[in-house]
Amino acid sequence: MPSTLCKKLRPTEDIASQVKAPIEGVFSDAVQYWLIRPIEEWLQDSNRDWTCIGGPGVDGIEFGVLDGSEGVHAYFPIEGEYRRLAGDVPTLIDEWEAGRIVV
Repeated sequence: MPSTLCKKLRPTEDIASQVKAPIEGVFSDAVQYWLIRPIEEWLQDSNRDWTCIGGPGVDGIEFGVLDGSEGVHAYFPIEGEYRRLAGDVPTLIDEWEAGRIVV
């Protein structure tokens, strides 16, 4: 692949710090699922400037960070769109567990 098509994304440790994501991940007892995956399982997609850090476990929806954007977003593959959910992971988890964020 030509180097002009590749873009190196920021190290995952920098991203974790930016969105206050615990490197060990966040397991939700309520839904019995890893909403935030452990850092070694994060996936980076340089074609989308996207780092997938987890998800709700339905419909291929991903939680992640868009390079150059603030906060945690959800990617909805059926619509092909990103939506900002929260400023950081602790807020995402609090709002998710309280039922104020749904996907």
